[in-house]
Amino acid sequence: MTHLFSALHNREFRRYWAAQMLSQSGAWMQTTAQSWLVYRLTGSALALGATWFLPLLPVIPLTLLGGALADRMPRRRLIILTQSGLLLQALLLTLLTALGLIQVWHIMVLEFFLGALGALDVPARQSLLLEMVGPADLPGAVGLNAAAFNAARVIGPALAGILIARVGEAGCFGINAASFSIVIVTLIFLRLPFPATLDRRGSLGGSVLAGVTYLRGQPDLLRMIGILSLCSLVFAPYVVVPVFARDVLHVDATGLGLLMAAVGVGAVVGGLLAAGYQGTRRLAWLIGASLVFGLGQIAFALSSAFALSALLLAVGGAAFVVSQSLTNSLLQLHTPGELRGRVLSFYALLSIGSGRLGGLLIGAGASVWSAPLALAVGAALCLLGICALSPPMLLSRSNRDGQG
Repeated sequence: MTHLFSALHNREFRRYWAAQMLSQSGAWMQTTAQSWLVYRLTGSALALGATWFLPLLPVIPLTLLGGALADRMPRRRLIILTQSGLLLQALLLTLLTALGLIQVWHIMVLEFFLGALGALDVPARQSLLLEMVGPADLPGAVGLNAAAFNAARVIGPALAGILIARVGEAGCFGINAASFSIVIVTLIFLRLPFPATLDRRGSLGGSVLAGVTYLRGQPDLLRMIGILSLCSLVFAPYVVVPVFARDVLHVDATGLGLLMAAVGVGAVVGGLLAAGYQGTRRLAWLIGASLVFGLGQIAFALSSAFALSALLLAVGGAAFVVSQSLTNSLLQLHTPGELRGRVLSFYALLSIGSGRLGGLLIGAGASVWSAPLALAVGAALCLLGICALSPPMLLSRSNRDGQG
């Protein structure tokens, strides 16, 4: 238990962790309300998938740029800029919805803007953790950060399910806008006891190329990212769950909020498990959690009972976050400090990009066939990919030596 919460002994991390949990709760509230709004306006699973996919377009070029920037400029300054942009995005969404002017194309444009800002934000936010807690507490900080991020899946969707009926989608968007100001103020006053070594040599393009060159020589790190990307392809709850809620489980917005909260409950448990794990078989746990996730998604696709579906979403959330957190910490611990932002940008690009692409594919599959069939086929393909990538890592002497 001491090991699990050791990172929280750091005052700066505690403040940042609390602010992030609050802000992410607002973000998940907005995401849930937006999914409900899009489906209410269109009645189309394909529209949900397209809205989920659009932020991927700027992610492709800008995430790698964000990683290079995170290694060249103070990460805190970069995060303050991106968080300010996200606040503006949420305000625009609030105003358009409150005034009754909102249309699906507005949401898609704002989602594109959200994706661009997130692409620049994620590598810097992930690599800032080491500057707060240092190498010894990094695995715990990554797990706790994932737990806080996913606790928001409990708080945000549950509140959205309640508030949509009372203050409408616009109220949810407005709360999210307000939450960004708390993160910005926290970052302004944050002290970083383990400052990063920046690498300003050469051009931005050269910096990106250096990250590519490093990863090309690290096949096992690439396989870990590949496994997480496969899981991300079928972990698109904000695309498929609204469809399952209305068309398979026959529940309203409150039921949708409870299903999303179930994902969050499992994800919090997964983050705490990853934070508290002290063993030397992190890679085996990563692979095992990924396999459990794939099997859980297939079982969810086949379920038509609300309670069982919620339980399976919780199991899937836990397994996904264990895999995600262990991948994140292993990448950071096995990457030189001056390359950390760029390596994490590839991690973010492939995991986030796969999630967005998977949302589009599953949304399209649900429109052509059905949501259960589309999700089940995707999860089965995910399992096959994990089985193909895992043996080379488990047989690699270098990885066995470095798992601890």
